[in-house]
Amino acid sequence: MRDKEVRSLIEAKLKKNGIKIRNKNAIGAFLKLFPPLSSLWQVLSGAQDALETERGRITQEVILKFLCALDEKLEGIITTQQQDDTLQILVESVRAYGDVTGLKACTSNPELRQLFSQKEVQVVLSDIQSRGNVTGVDLTVDEEVDLNKPLNIKTPNGSVKFNPGEGRNITFGKGMKHKK
Repeated sequence: MRDKEVRSLIEAKLKKNGIKIRNKNAIGAFLKLFPPLSSLWQVLSGAQDALETERGRITQEVILKFLCALDEKLEGIITTQQQDDTLQILVESVRAYGDVTGLKACTSNPELRQLFSQKEVQVVLSDIQSRGNVTGVDLTVDEEVDLNKPLNIKTPNGSVKFNPGEGRNITFGKGMKHKK
């Protein structure tokens, strides 16, 4: 059995029990806790012999409750609902001797230019202990770039929101040409 089959089975069990998961990442994070998917499959599918069926049901219930608790934890960290047109960068529970940065790029980078024109970007840094600097976004402005979608940065020390609004944009490095 594959990850997709176990995921489908979990979703079916949640639906049957009337439980809703708000964060799509919760099931994936939960599955990473159980490397041998075959044992999780056995527990969730109830494929044990008759003597173990009841124990399997109880275990199913505990696993689904644990999954819901994991979902609530993830939902509490990411404050806005994830959408397909949103890129979320989450850096959490980091212990570092150096600097910690959520997003570091140059405005001349083609991937960053495409990202800023097509997706809302949310950078969230939380529970960070560092001997260096903690930076949400380190943006080297070496060429003009338009920010067409919101950019939200939240760190333990504060937050910044760039929200260009509908039909408008924010330009970094206005009139600047890239020096090669």
